[in-house]
Amino acid sequence: MKVMKKRGFCQLLLITALLVGSATLFFVIGALGPPSSRVTYHHFHTCVVPSAGGHIWDPTYELINDESCNKIGRHLEMEAKATLKDYPLQNILFYTQIPYIKDHVMSRLFQHLITDLGIQFSSTDYIRRLMDYGLNMLRFEVALGYRDAVQGPWHRMARANVTRTLRCQLNNWGYLSCDHLPFFELGSCHHKQYLVNLVFPSLPLGNSLKEFSGLAPVSKLTTYVMHQSIGFTRLWLALKSVCCPVTALALVWFLRRAAAAVSTSLIEKSLAFLGTCLVLYNVPLELLSLFFDCPWLLVANDFRQGLFIAALFSFWVIFVGEHKPQEDGAVKSHIGHYWRQIGVVAVTCVFLFVYEFCERGIQAVYPFYSLWSNWLSTTIAWMFIGTAALSAALYMVVLVAMVIGVYWNIKKRRENLSQMSASARNRFEAMFSHLRFFLGLTMVVAMVTVGTVVLPSELLLHHWQQGRAQYSFYSALLTGNYGLWNTYSVLMLVLHTPATADAVAADCPPERDATQKLLTKQSHD
Repeated sequence: MKVMKKRGFCQLLLITALLVGSATLFFVIGALGPPSSRVTYHHFHTCVVPSAGGHIWDPTYELINDESCNKIGRHLEMEAKATLKDYPLQNILFYTQIPYIKDHVMSRLFQHLITDLGIQFSSTDYIRRLMDYGLNMLRFEVALGYRDAVQGPWHRMARANVTRTLRCQLNNWGYLSCDHLPFFELGSCHHKQYLVNLVFPSLPLGNSLKEFSGLAPVSKLTTYVMHQSIGFTRLWLALKSVCCPVTALALVWFLRRAAAAVSTSLIEKSLAFLGTCLVLYNVPLELLSLFFDCPWLLVANDFRQGLFIAALFSFWVIFVGEHKPQEDGAVKSHIGHYWRQIGVVAVTCVFLFVYEFCERGIQAVYPFYSLWSNWLSTTIAWMFIGTAALSAALYMVVLVAMVIGVYWNIKKRRENLSQMSASARNRFEAMFSHLRFFLGLTMVVAMVTVGTVVLPSELLLHHWQQGRAQYSFYSALLTGNYGLWNTYSVLMLVLHTPATADAVAADCPPERDATQKLLTKQSHD
């Protein structure tokens, strides 16, 4: 008996060491490795041309950069406010190049581009009047171009008439300032250089107050560009290239054992679905962006991760629920018994998918679109995110309640073990110990997974402000979660493999039916 207990304890200790060690290794790799993202800012230059709007909408007009501005117009700096006030807005065009240094090029390992537009107004009096009059809508026309060489013509990529909502408030120093505006987003960084042209058809209060005519209210325009770092992309591709074949082998082994089994339970079926979703998530699809333009890649990656999270959440519900007998002593062996719990998971995933599709799905074909551009779409976006967050919180409450119920059921069942023989008692004691361990393990992974739904944005902001820090917390969070999910799923695939017919015949003691009846007797009392 002591030998069996010692062996069971060593098995659980080994499983714990594998899970904790693997997750810690992935976390340390992310923390000590390159940061996940990099942020640069680019100031806009000013060019006075005969028809600024024509360069945005007329395809026969060339996009403006330093060379073309000197040919057809006059290059002016925004510091010359007195000069710029004398020109009408329709003759003033702003332009900037990404990357800012002309002989530098972008890398396809950047994976994506996410940009914000920063507008610095010349006076707080102008901002205060905008707030007092409720004139918080800013409209501008913008065109985006690209080229695949340091020298050469620019090709138009997209153009739009954009409206954004100004959100201005007092900063920490007591001055009025406005938040950055969402600008454009590219799902892949396929070209070497990008060029942005921007024109203000009009500015609020420009036609009614002379002191705010022309470009007088604006003192500086800046675009903030965020992309994935080259080092983190290489690290992420390396991790996926290692994890994908490992999880695929574990899934194939599990499915072969399931095919040879006498029967498969609902837990094993949900495990097969979980393993399939994990392998799909681990496929290094990002490699395609190194050879092809894939503006849909961000949506595809988020969809694959969401599908895996949905499968993982559903598996937890089924895994816990199948170990809690009904009143008649039978287990729930059909997925329809869990429609309430899985319905909560479905609501969470559907709302997040709709938000994702409405944001990045549209940006794949129209990069200047943003759900945060006006009050109505912002309210709808927060409704989707809030509903998903409430559903995730409700899911955790339900899962915790189910786990507590299973623990309580185990406690009542153990009271019947004294009536069994020593061998049967030892066998079920070991079974209960393993079940308690896996339930606790599941709860830890579930809390970490649900908790990190809120944390990433805050940690990403911290990394943005502390870009030169020694450790990258957001990178560690990404790689740590990735390692935790892979290790947990592989352990479940290996340790919950269906028993084959030969194994069942060799492991069927004569007292099995009697002990099972004894264990379920408590449910009838």
